[in-house]
Amino acid sequence: MLNQAASHLQFATDTGQVRTVLVVVLDSLRWDSFQEARTPVIDEVCSFTEQRMSYASWTLPSHSCLFSGLLPWRPEPGRAAAATYRDDFLFWSHLLTGDGKHAGNFHPTMSLAGMAEECGWSAHARVSMPVLRPEAGLRHGFPDYVLSPQGSGLGAQVSSIRLADDRPNLVFINAAETHYPFMLPKSRLPRLPGAHGVAGRDLAAGSTGPSDGYLLTFSDDDYLEMKAAQIRAVEVADRRLGAVIEQLPKPLAVVVTADHGELFGEDGMFGHGPYFHPALFQVPLTMGVVS
Repeated sequence: MLNQAASHLQFATDTGQVRTVLVVVLDSLRWDSFQEARTPVIDEVCSFTEQRMSYASWTLPSHSCLFSGLLPWRPEPGRAAAATYRDDFLFWSHLLTGDGKHAGNFHPTMSLAGMAEECGWSAHARVSMPVLRPEAGLRHGFPDYVLSPQGSGLGAQVSSIRLADDRPNLVFINAAETHYPFMLPKSRLPRLPGAHGVAGRDLAAGSTGPSDGYLLTFSDDDYLEMKAAQIRAVEVADRRLGAVIEQLPKPLAVVVTADHGELFGEDGMFGHGPYFHPALFQVPLTMGVVS
């Protein structure tokens, strides 16, 4: 994947205003899985690709940043953090309005959807992870925000949206293809609840005893199989992205990223959440435009 734009801000400046913006967050996708996958659609469409760092190690806080317009960041020693925020706000202003004059619209709400709506766009979000359901309070300005039915793929999520005919559309998708169990049959792997599952099932049922049931039982072969499965899931998502691009109004800007990475046995850890490891924060950011 070769970069034609030096930065995401240059990409947005060169692209100008578009009719549709599609943001796809491939949940839990680590950088090296993305690199190893065959992604002909992304390779053809995207003119900017680089490794970035996520703001958080799990879904809920990471999406709080994404919904605020903050993309995974580029490490730049010696540069103030405020410069990174500024570039992201300018990125969205250029992409949604064709110039940088509306970057200040992020203040005071810090809402990408709110900024888009204020600039005359129709904002839609479909999320796969239950921890992002509307009751979690993360709508963050999206008038159309829905938790997709379990098992919905990227294509089904986009197809469920009724796009506005009289305004440009911002479409935000939290996609589950690359999340555990990585499209492997659930019967092959133990069930590992996340924060939503713990709160909604175990603790809600009055379970306050020892947490022995949460010990990891994966073998080295299991970790290798799951890493390979995530790579295959990226390839499935890439094919589905191609079909989605065909159906959305043009000109279309496509932004693909991840909310965090995933651990496959590194230092005895699996998954994501209360861990610290480079593979958990290294994620892709890639974008392109389709006329």
